[in-house]
Amino acid sequence: MKIEVPTMNGYLFDRYGKFAPADQKIEGKPSRSFPIFVSDVPKDAKRCKSFSSLFS
Repeated sequence: MKIEVPTMNGYLFDRYGKFAPADQKIEGKPSRSFPIFVSDVPKDAKRCKSFSSLFS
């Protein structure tokens, strides 16, 4: 399985972090999620109901 997060020189793009435009921040914190691409998932992999369930 391959999990990929697009970066530039190993860093997230500005629009996803503290340099995000003001209209994409809530109370001064970035509100836009960065993309995560998952490929080559094994056929026998189990599916989660949500990403947050991985951490509960």
